[in-house]
Amino acid sequence: MHFFLVWIIFPVVYCNVPRLSKNVVPTNYNLTLITHLPGYGYQPTPERNLTYEGELHIDLELSENLDNITIHAADNIVFNIENCKIVNSKNGKTVAIKNITESDLFQQVTIVFEQSVQKGSFVLILQYESIFSQGLRGFYISPYTNQQSKLAAVTQFEALSARSAIPCFDEPAIKATWDITIIHPEGTHALSNGKEISTKPANKSQFLVTRFEKTPKMSSYLLAFVISAMEYNEIVTKSGLRIRLYTSKTHSKRDINFALKTAAKTFEYFENIFGIKFPIRKVDIVGLILFESGGMENWGLITFFEEELFVMDEFSMKLLTHEIAHQWFGNLVTMEWWTETWLNEGFADFYEILGAHNISNGKYDFEQNIGELSYEYLDYHSTPNTIGFETPTIVPEFKTLKEVESVFSLTTYTKGGAIINMFRDAIGHLQFDEGIKRYLKANAYSSTNSSVLYDYFKMPQGNGPSSVSDFLDPWLNQVGHPLITIDQYNDTHNILTQSRFDNGNILEIDKHFNQTIWNYQWDILVEYEISLDEVGKVWLLKNSTAYIPRHSTLNPRAIGIYAVLDKTEITDVEEIDSPDHMQTKLSNIFEFWRNGRISRNKNEKVFQDSEKLWRSNRKIRSNIKAQSKIVAGQRAIQNYKNIRRFRSNRKFRKGRMNTPKYWSTFEEFVK
Repeated sequence: MHFFLVWIIFPVVYCNVPRLSKNVVPTNYNLTLITHLPGYGYQPTPERNLTYEGELHIDLELSENLDNITIHAADNIVFNIENCKIVNSKNGKTVAIKNITESDLFQQVTIVFEQSVQKGSFVLILQYESIFSQGLRGFYISPYTNQQSKLAAVTQFEALSARSAIPCFDEPAIKATWDITIIHPEGTHALSNGKEISTKPANKSQFLVTRFEKTPKMSSYLLAFVISAMEYNEIVTKSGLRIRLYTSKTHSKRDINFALKTAAKTFEYFENIFGIKFPIRKVDIVGLILFESGGMENWGLITFFEEELFVMDEFSMKLLTHEIAHQWFGNLVTMEWWTETWLNEGFADFYEILGAHNISNGKYDFEQNIGELSYEYLDYHSTPNTIGFETPTIVPEFKTLKEVESVFSLTTYTKGGAIINMFRDAIGHLQFDEGIKRYLKANAYSSTNSSVLYDYFKMPQGNGPSSVSDFLDPWLNQVGHPLITIDQYNDTHNILTQSRFDNGNILEIDKHFNQTIWNYQWDILVEYEISLDEVGKVWLLKNSTAYIPRHSTLNPRAIGIYAVLDKTEITDVEEIDSPDHMQTKLSNIFEFWRNGRISRNKNEKVFQDSEKLWRSNRKIRSNIKAQSKIVAGQRAIQNYKNIRRFRSNRKFRKGRMNTPKYWSTFEEFVK
């Protein structure tokens, strides 16, 4: 379905997609759901089969007198207007609902009152019903096996699908607490974000009523439910956090224990380094057969595509550390609007690697693996005629709701995470860690933007950028990345200059994005390695030059997000003196060969030598984690790229790759 922008009379328009008015603020939702799920001894009537009913009480604060309120609700929500009303919280006065008008274009409804209500505290009461979604978003059905095949009712609300299950204020900055009650068939159990308070027989035969503890103040897209009879295994962390793992299929005890221990170790590690205890008393981890992404960080109820959760140990560990990192970055502190999704996903990508490093006691090496973020981004966006076009990390605008969903891109994840790693290296690890703690504590249970983040850091004094915004804004708001060109300056030094890297799509990109105020220049902290024991750094500032010793290798740890064109030489690969040097130079050689900047015919020996070294070098081979066989030349690079893309693009990948369990000893990492 395509959405087209039209003028309608909603009060606030932001980034072309209408935003809800700020004069109505929800503080708490009290939701009761009745789910008609067949297959558990209860057989719904044909008209009730695979449907659900909801009664929702929303506590509201009105800052002005109003005769209507606009909220989000998709067109599958059917209201029972006769039982909808708004009640004054102080005097109990009730005002009926005159009508509810829909705007399917932006999935909003305007609730019109019989008479105006005065500013103050109110409870909006809505009754509605709907059917389970036939897709993989909203409130939908996923099969599982528990001695026999059954159906589970599950949710996936990020980014804009909470409104398809519940009428709500479905914007990330509009946070509220939730009291959830689920009425579900006997023989099932219900899960939600909060810990269960009680499960009792319902007045209605063949149903149970499960009530949950009030959630923390949170965004609507993090709300989640699962109704099933899946079996679970349990572990408790040192701080007393209960973690349960529910699976749709049977798995080995070893695989179950590995996932549980990984989750427990990760929660303990993040609670320690962030200095903030996880605010919910339990975490449920649920593996699903039908799921559109790798994982979803619902607060206290994390869901996964089960095939990926158990595909291989190293991947399972990173998948868990990514979603658990979101419990702080995204859940506790949330971006104000989807244009800055990098504040969620970039930090989750960064901390998934740092978390994996620490819970494995360094066996999954941070320094060796963090470069995957920049390599993945550069590999993909250096390819000529990349499908579609790249966006800035901070997306400037959304013209349709469909564009909001498209923000979950490789740029948001890998480039966002690489920018965070680059920033950490520039300001120092200690200052970065302390700034992150202050940022999370000061903004807990609220929403932020990049400018707020900047306030908790300072650039080191010296010849670098004068401020955090001066450094980061060009990286976050400009499309693409720089090209550093190396020319010989004299017998002892080379000169560095920068320009905009052209992957063949610049004309297409420029049709969609205006020229930036920085004119596609960046402040770049260039790391160079003269030998294995001698490393230096130099700032290459916007519209400037820098100098490095001759025969240095740029970006040996892949911290920088830039391509390199060395005009002084294209050396024989045999002369490269370390595996890191080889990987860096091979990346640049193949990158420029793809773009026609160098000729393979003139440099055939480089390609032949790269094939030989690629086969023999064990350190490079260890980077190709999901392959049991190494192939040479272009095929090796292509397969390596595909696997890294498979592992990185969780949010928008629907398929999966058949990979062997290569990391057979990873259970040792979390003992």
